[in-house]
Amino acid sequence: MRLIRDLAGMLCFRLPSLQAAAGRRALAIGMVFLAAGFLSYGMVRNAVYADLITERLSMPGWEWLSGQARLHLVPFLSYAALLYLPVLVCLANALAGDGLGFSVSVSEYLRHASALLPLWGALFLLAAPIQWFWPEFLVVGPFGVSIGLLALSLAWTVHTVWALAGVSRIPILLSVATVVLSLFTLPLFYLLVWLPWWASWLATAACAGAGGMWLRRSARPTAAPNSARREAVLRRRYLRAESLRDAI
Repeated sequence: MRLIRDLAGMLCFRLPSLQAAAGRRALAIGMVFLAAGFLSYGMVRNAVYADLITERLSMPGWEWLSGQARLHLVPFLSYAALLYLPVLVCLANALAGDGLGFSVSVSEYLRHASALLPLWGALFLLAAPIQWFWPEFLVVGPFGVSIGLLALSLAWTVHTVWALAGVSRIPILLSVATVVLSLFTLPLFYLLVWLPWWASWLATAACAGAGGMWLRRSARPTAAPNSARREAVLRRRYLRAESLRDAI
């Protein structure tokens, strides 16, 4: 119940709710919320545009697996949690210019994942009824986009910029630059989508294995000095952001 309240607060741009969600460091819950929101939006979108979807999978007896492949659930979760989010935090640290460089710690990753993943899931969930009731396309020249996808994209951009600035404690302009630069990872998502379902699952396993190795390496005693220096830098960044907010 508290997480739902914090989600409502984050959707309304309440910083205390954002900090409370980040402080939980609940990666699994974030993944569940993101998967639920993405599935809701994907099922509504597929239902609305059922006549436009060309059936490309024919696997008798594998209807559930075929449905997951059409919704791209596994590629999306792999991209969002294992590729995009770490790159987003690394870019924020690099642009902050306080010595952390293009890197991310386990603690930072968990804080950002605990806040951003359920927030993204909530945005997908809210975009589903918009997609259902307004399935029309907005066409500009040779390009067309559905109203639901346009609303989702705008809300995702604004909330991600705000949430990244709040969790990373960086200025809002740096957060904007970080989100814009992070878009270079989009081809990786389309690559996962274009791969056969079994290849995308193998790619997910490979990313998860690499993440597990990173977690074990970060937990070694030799990593403690670097972790202490990183925490000191993040603490200074936090204090600087708090003093700036008090001055405003």
